[in-house]
Amino acid sequence: MAFLSPAAIFLTRSAESLLFPCSIMVAARYILSHHFDIYIATPVLVAATPILLLLAAYIRYSLAQIQQRRRAAALGARVAPKLVGKWPGNLDQLIALVNNIHNEYLGELCLPP
Repeated sequence: MAFLSPAAIFLTRSAESLLFPCSIMVAARYILSHHFDIYIATPVLVAATPILLLLAAYIRYSLAQIQQRRRAAALGARVAPKLVGKWPGNLDQLIALVNNIHNEYLGELCLPP
C-alpha cells in the first residue's frame, strides 16, 4: 500500500537537486558576509534563486544531452531528431497529430514541417 502521493515521492526524490543551488547561495552569502564583509540583501537572493534554479536545470539538461550523444556514438547509433514546434511544449504539433488522426486515413499521419 502506498502511503505517499506521486507528488510527494517526486519532491522527496528531487529535493537534493532543488536544495543544492539554494544551499550554495546560502553558503556564499555566509562566507561573503562573515569573512569579507560583503552583505547581500535578501531581495537580491530572492530574485537570484529562480535564476540559479533555472541555470542548474539547464546545465543538468545539457550534461544529459552530451552523455546521450556520447553513448549513441559509442554504440554506433543516432540520436532521434527533435520535433521543433512554434508553440511552447510543441502544442501545435500535438494539435496537428490529433487533427490528422481524426481527419486522415489510418497510416497517412504526416506532421506539418
